[in-house]
This record gives sequence, structure tokens and C-alpha cells, in this order.
Amino acid sequence: MKALEIFKSHQGEGRYTGTLMTFVRFKVCKRPFSKTLCSMCDTMTKMTSCVEMTFEPKDLEKSLRDSNYNICFTGGEPSIYLKDIKNIIDCFDADINSHVTGCVHFETNGFNLLELASMLKKTRLNDDKYFIAYSPKFFEDEPKTVLADHVKFLHENENMFMIKEGRYSIKIVVGENNIDLCNTFLDSIPKRLLPLVYLMPMGVTEGELKVSMPHVSKLSMEFKVNISDRLHIIHSYM
Repeated sequence: MKALEIFKSHQGEGRYTGTLMTFVRFKVCKRPFSKTLCSMCDTMTKMTSCVEMTFEPKDLEKSLRDSNYNICFTGGEPSIYLKDIKNIIDCFDADINSHVTGCVHFETNGFNLLELASMLKKTRLNDDKYFIAYSPKFFEDEPKTVLADHVKFLHENENMFMIKEGRYSIKIVVGENNIDLCNTFLDSIPKRLLPLVYLMPMGVTEGELKVSMPHVSKLSMEFKVNISDRLHIIHSYM
């Protein structure tokens, strides 16, 4: 199996901010309901400096042990690599289940979200040993159908997000250029999903985050949802 990079660090955003994890970053990405990629994606900054590496699940053993059996699959889009991910989980499921804080984390744009949920059911992970951060992205220069399709997906699969308490979050990147789209999204999704929402400032520098944060704060207060910072950018460990 291949990955763009494997590293040990602290989660910089979302519900598990500050948690020590082993990150496996995949290269290839696809977005649901869209043919374009995200210009502000962390992976885009890595593609020019990193070459895909070949590895086996057992190669992760020391890093996983040192990060308390927390592993985060990110990208790119990890749900493209479900077969490889299942092989990794099958190799370490006993350790993850038995460690008090062990967990398998996913950062996904929702491309294969239903397939990802189905794959997890086929593993031996306990019900409280996975976490999925679903992060749709919205841009003004895209067709409005992208947003509408994400809203439709949440309405059709609302119960999936609620059935396992604490197993899902909805992470939205908010900036000056897409605040209206984010407002429409929050106003359109099922209301009982709002407590799962984390709003995160758009930007790849601390200065850009400061520009975006007032828009994040405005939407957070209006819809009573959570805010996520981006510590890996603020403290320069991306």
C-alpha cells in the first residue's frame, strides 16, 4: 500500500484537537458532487515536496504504540483507500480496542462516506473506537448544486450521523468568500445535526486565519455551533 506521508503529531483541528495521533496521508482525492479539488487542501502543499511511499501495516506499529493507538487517515481522500485501511485496522484492532484512548479517525469530504461506514461494520473495532469528521467544502465559483447535493445527502442519511453518539462531526471551512454558502448550508441541514458542526477558519497562514475568524464567530453564534481552530498552522507544525 502507498501513502503520501506518515507522521506522528497532535491533531490540530476539530473535536479531538490536541490529541496525539499517527497520521496517514493519502495522495489521491475526489470530491462528491464536484469535479474540482480544493485549493486550500493541506495535501496540495505536500505534493510538490513528497513522493508516495510504500509501506505495510506492521511498519506503523511503533508509531501507533507511541501515539496511544490513535490513527488518523487523511488526504487527499482516505475513503478511496478503504481496502488498505481495513488491512491496517485488522492488524491493530485488538490494541486499539484495549487501549483506553485508542481510536481510528477519518478526515473525509464524504466521497465514499456510506462505503466507509459499511467497511467499519466489517471490522472488529468496538463501536466507540472510530471517529469520522465529514468535511464538505463550498466555493463561490462552483455550481450551487454541490451545496444542494450535500444538504440532500445529510437529510437522506441523518440517522447515520446520530446513531452512534460522538462518532461523527461535520466540519465546515468558513472564509470571507464562502460565508454566504456556509450560512445557506447551516440553515438547510437537519437541525438536530447542528450540535455536530465545527466551523473552522479558512487559510493556510496565521494571518489568513485571522481574516476568516470573524466570519466563523458570526455563524457560530447565529447557529449555536462549535468553533475549531487550526493549531498546526498557528504553531507551524503542519
